[in-house]
Amino acid sequence: RAGDRGMLAENAERSARSAVGEVQDLVERSFNAKEGAYQIAKDAIRERRAGDAEPFYQRFYGEQVTPEVFGSPGDRLSIAGLLQTPVGRSGLAAAKQNAGNRREPWAKWFEQFDDAGNPIKGADGKPIDIAIPQPRALDEIRGVIKDAYEDAKRVSDKGPFSPKLETKKSLAIKSALDDLTTRMDKIGAAGTGKGAYAVAREVAGDAIKADEAIEFGRNVMKTHPTAVAAKMGTGGVTTRSVKPFAPEERELARIGLVESMAADL
Repeated sequence: RAGDRGMLAENAERSARSAVGEVQDLVERSFNAKEGAYQIAKDAIRERRAGDAEPFYQRFYGEQVTPEVFGSPGDRLSIAGLLQTPVGRSGLAAAKQNAGNRREPWAKWFEQFDDAGNPIKGADGKPIDIAIPQPRALDEIRGVIKDAYEDAKRVSDKGPFSPKLETKKSLAIKSALDDLTTRMDKIGAAGTGKGAYAVAREVAGDAIKADEAIEFGRNVMKTHPTAVAAKMGTGGVTTRSVKPFAPEERELARIGLVESMAADL
């Protein structure tokens, strides 16, 4: 009868869903993955690396910015000159507001600038000479510019975790960001050695490609085995064109694989 056939079909569908759920649970238990594991792992990595990097950031904050490194507004490649580019001024203005709202003791340096990031004018109507900032203020400005760079990228249509794509605007901001970072890395550096800021960013994983790693894991079954081995650093496989993932990135790639397998079941 029609009613019996409908009941049988409903029971069969319920049994199938239950079986799929059991397999998903098995996959997740096997890889120790849970719902939202990617974000949990990403946050844990960021927190762990931030803790490891904190002593180096504190060392950087205690350094002195020399006049040679800071330069002058007329030198467009110096820190002072970079802060007077359009993105430098907007970054400086936002950093001034952020530091002021938090009532940071080092925020007084920002009082030399108006709310648009321009040096205020003296009694003679000319812009005042900018005092050399504390490193903490520079780090605040760079953080704002870095966020602007990421916001200027275009979201990829290849998937939610695919790396965002560069745009003309993001590339222009990146040019200023890279120049500023290079000069900040030189603060407190002896000879050709790394400064505290360069070490802090390296330890903190400033360039960790978390979303790229998760997307790689999600698509690993569609990727050539040699590329997978090179990217994951297994089997001694290396290629000139493939840069291996860092340990934390490999962890995220494995989670991406698990989430992909569970979603396909």
